[in-house]
Amino acid sequence: MIGFDGIKKTDKEYYIMEILNTVLGGSVSSRLFQEVREKKGLAYSIYSNSVFHKTDGYLSIYAGVANDKFNTAKNVILDIVNIYLSSAFFNYSFDNFAALSNNFSDFVG
Repeated sequence: MIGFDGIKKTDKEYYIMEILNTVLGGSVSSRLFQEVREKKGLAYSIYSNSVFHKTDGYLSIYAGVANDKFNTAKNVILDIVNIYLSSAFFNYSFDNFAALSNNFSDFVG
């Protein structure tokens, strides 16, 4: 499991973080599932989870991997996360996502 500091439930970026969680690891169509499990065969299970509390929150990524694939899987996961953290994904406010939806595949991959 890998964890990252998140945001509290009342932060204005709440919905953006929920969308990020869905894109990263919310389903079998997610970036983590497709890259780590389907394309590279590094994990038998992988997903992300966002948790929001009154004063803080976190984003976690769970991956069920064999010991001999751990380092490779970890590096691929962190590379994917860094792509989203350094991308234009966070330059959009929630209001912009309706207009962005036509080009959402730019972020999903």
